[in-house]
Amino acid sequence: MPNRLTLGQHALLGLLAAAAVTVGVWASSVLLAPAPLPGRADVAGLLWPDPKVLQPFDLAASDGGRFDLARVHGRWTLLTFGFTHCPDVCPTTLLTLRKALAGLREQGGADGVQVVFVSVDPARDPPERLAQYVTWFDQQFLGASADLEALEALTSQIGVFHQRGEPDANGDYEVAHSALLLMIDPRGRLVGALPPADGDEVAATFGAIREFVSARL
Repeated sequence: MPNRLTLGQHALLGLLAAAAVTVGVWASSVLLAPAPLPGRADVAGLLWPDPKVLQPFDLAASDGGRFDLARVHGRWTLLTFGFTHCPDVCPTTLLTLRKALAGLREQGGADGVQVVFVSVDPARDPPERLAQYVTWFDQQFLGASADLEALEALTSQIGVFHQRGEPDANGDYEVAHSALLLMIDPRGRLVGALPPADGDEVAATFGAIREFVSARL
């Protein structure tokens, strides 16, 4: 668990988180040009009218397998990025996803859905650590990690920003990163982006985008 932070450190982390969200939204907008879901002003997520087909990538999964194109084909994936030493944004996002997945289960809409947490801090987040971390939030969550080169094979093609900060005197450091939830369809296409808001809203938005995309598969 992270050490107790000072008020100034919390303020700095808040600024870093806000910057990460801003940069993530900018990168996604520039690279992928998402748009609101047609006819659904109540849906906070964004949809790519011409979905980007993911290119090959290969990360180590927390369950001992691989997280690659084969792992996303045939199922719906909610993808989020972060790191286990994150003191606030990442655990809050995973709690939101736990609530969202629970809501989908209650509605009978969780079959074929996977939630994947990709670490942008491979030096400190081997698969074994990720396995302990993500399953604390939900036993069905999957973690994934890889060296920076392999990680870039995924993040660069979908506009996910991540940047390691300078280590402090104790060797600790923060990692700024995009905070959007990315939605991948069973054909391995990046079809939508959801803000990590309330879990019920995430579940509703996920369901709306899935329904829209499924009708056009």
